[in-house]
Amino acid sequence: MSIDALLKNLEEVKNPKPVVEKVTGYIGKVGGKITAEGKVLVAKHVNGYYGTTLLLKIEDTSGNLITTFYSGTANEVPVKGDTINITGTVKKHDVYFNSYTGNEEKSTVITRTRWTWPFPGPDFQD
Repeated sequence: MSIDALLKNLEEVKNPKPVVEKVTGYIGKVGGKITAEGKVLVAKHVNGYYGTTLLLKIEDTSGNLITTFYSGTANEVPVKGDTINITGTVKKHDVYFNSYTGNEEKSTVITRTRWTWPFPGPDFQD
């Protein structure tokens, strides 16, 4: 390790960056419908007793988390980093422990999910 790297590490130890906790909340009421635009944080297939389902975790524009397990067929499936519009029925309001940050985070779990990609707008070049 170089001297510059050691000095940089020492400076970071002396003056640590403040930790900013992300405050998330719930969306809608249980049993009600919600529609939100957000960025896909997690999109992965999960094998279970009843077959394969798609786990989607989305962060909306206000920082709220939305979780859904989709078991239907879809022509196109969102991937991590996509921005989508998602609609569904609120199944429950859940709290889960985020092992990366060490914090508990609130998440709205939805069912009967549908999603679309936002229209790209007038600057879109085909």
